[in-house]
Amino acid sequence: MRELIGKRICELRESMNITPSELAMQMGVALSTVYNWEQGRNLPATELLPSLATILNTTIDNILVYSSKNQIRQSMTKFLFNVDYDEYEKTLDLARLNDDIKSDAHMEYQLLSMEMIYIGEISYRMVSRYEEFLKKYGEENQDLSLLAISSQITAEFLYNGGPFILDRIKKENETSPTFITQYKLAYILMMTAHCSEALELCQKLKVEYKIPILDFMLAQCKRASGRMEEASKDFQMILDNRSNYGADTVISTHECLYRNLIQNKDYQGIIDLTKESINWLPEEYAKEGYDAEQAKQRLKDRLNRYLKLV
Repeated sequence: MRELIGKRICELRESMNITPSELAMQMGVALSTVYNWEQGRNLPATELLPSLATILNTTIDNILVYSSKNQIRQSMTKFLFNVDYDEYEKTLDLARLNDDIKSDAHMEYQLLSMEMIYIGEISYRMVSRYEEFLKKYGEENQDLSLLAISSQITAEFLYNGGPFILDRIKKENETSPTFITQYKLAYILMMTAHCSEALELCQKLKVEYKIPILDFMLAQCKRASGRMEEASKDFQMILDNRSNYGADTVISTHECLYRNLIQNKDYQGIIDLTKESINWLPEEYAKEGYDAEQAKQRLKDRLNRYLKLV
């Protein structure tokens, strides 16, 4: 879809003998923006379409090639019979470029339903992909494996629902109890709002196995149980002793503590946390393969945003 629109913009521009740089100047955008349109990387913003149509001496509908409700319905129907990422993206692009959709409740509902189907399909695929990941790397990095197991359960939860998974993992644990099956059970108990049972099991695991990442799991259980203050103290303890934990655990802990502070509307607490962590957290992101400078900039943006609120 984006490629079609990009090709149309390019054809219309050339028919008017306008260069990309001239179009960028007349539109008040960067030259790279025009290139991104024509190469199908991005779509023009809705508010720019009237000016673009005027400059290219055409109509918005002619630029968009396909933007009718009928085309959107066709694309949605294709998606339903073959859950395909390209068709999904095409449908959303069409919908974004059609203002009539915003006043059509039934079609908006259809689009929301389509997105839910897509989330379910992706969740189903992710369960298998996490399984492959664990087979490949499960024995190399325990912290990463436990985080992957948690993510795998979350993906399956979205696809199959909590009761089904809880019953399966309970049977698995009864048949062959191991640290992994008990960890899985604690996690799904927490996700299905059996918070007291999850907390009790997690405390038992912590005493028995003394694995550092269990501190994070324990704090999560306390948070899910509504014991926010205790959870925040546990999260802070992990950050204070971050050298004992994997970078992924440290990053996740920081975000959990941040969310706790947001929930409590403790803006000064967020400022204090960010001021302190901005000096070391980017390096934790770098250890996980992210860009440290980008992480630092995002933290600066967060800090500035909350400084305006106090």
